[in-house]
Amino acid sequence: MRTVPEIDENLIRNELSPSQKAKHLKRRQEIWEGLNSGRISSETPGRPTGFAGDTEKTTGIRRQRINENLARANALGDDLDAISGTSLDKGVEMDARGREPPN
Repeated sequence: MRTVPEIDENLIRNELSPSQKAKHLKRRQEIWEGLNSGRISSETPGRPTGFAGDTEKTTGIRRQRINENLARANALGDDLDAISGTSLDKGVEMDARGREPPN
């Protein structure tokens, strides 16, 4: 099981495919929420609030991209593993697949 620093290192290196990036961000969110449950986020200027803000500060990935990748991970779930390394491993393909009704 990966730790947040390991996940952050992978995200920063920017060698991940879109499906891998979505999966890493989803896992980071799960860990982050476990570590930060019950805490009240504050709106202190200069301090990130919430998962996306913390991840943006740590990795440099913009919040919009973080949320986009989380939406893909949530929509596709376990299908991310099946998509990884295929011709469907593109943001636009993952978005289209995520909008398809379940079989």
